[in-house]
Amino acid sequence: MVSTSVRGNRIMYGVLAAGIGFGAAATASAGPLRYFVSPAPQATQSFGTTTATVGSPNAEQAPNALDGNAATKYLNFAGAANFPDPPTGTLENPTGALITPTAANQALAVNGIRFTTANDAPERDPLTYLLQGSPVATTDPNAPTFVTISSGPTGLQPFTTNTPADRLQTGAVQPITNVVPYGTYRLTFTSYRGPNQNSMQVSEISLLNGATNIGTGGTAIPIHAPEPASAGLLALGGLGLLARRRRTA
Repeated sequence: MVSTSVRGNRIMYGVLAAGIGFGAAATASAGPLRYFVSPAPQATQSFGTTTATVGSPNAEQAPNALDGNAATKYLNFAGAANFPDPPTGTLENPTGALITPTAANQALAVNGIRFTTANDAPERDPLTYLLQGSPVATTDPNAPTFVTISSGPTGLQPFTTNTPADRLQTGAVQPITNVVPYGTYRLTFTSYRGPNQNSMQVSEISLLNGATNIGTGGTAIPIHAPEPASAGLLALGGLGLLARRRRTA
């Protein structure tokens, strides 16, 4: 389990004691967050006796959040602590989307953000966000050009139940003080309603310039950020395998 805080254009991670949720004091050293593009859409896969969808289901991909249709949604399992073996554990790590507006809308500065809940599972609602921008359009979630624009609540806090009154509901616009247009936006969800959420989901993401949703017609790439310690172990494992291959070559 981890907690997050924003410093400059990075999210700083702190590893938490077992059983402690978001917002508790960190008990280990912090480090920068590294993003990964979530696995491409694919059919349901089987992991032993457990069946789970890798990344996002085919019909619930990131572009759905920009289509202006609340009946579709973006769902992402890739932030689960034990993803992908199997991706059914509690979603503990940040997920989000890399959003690139159309060329015309890249000239507009975001000054508000708004979200709409999905059709079910209120525990999956994102409650806090971090929005960063790159002046140059990019498909690299770790591009060094990203700077922080805004962070705070998503406005979905009131919608707590799995009822029509709280599902497929649009939260209040969260004002953003910003006059700079960006080519690509990196949106990270840093906490969830819970408890026991196994994924993140929203039906709509609106990056607003006044009443104009500048994300409409743009592209959205699903991203996630595993706990740095886990990512480091994966990297070390890969280096070890490469070294063994070189020795046996």
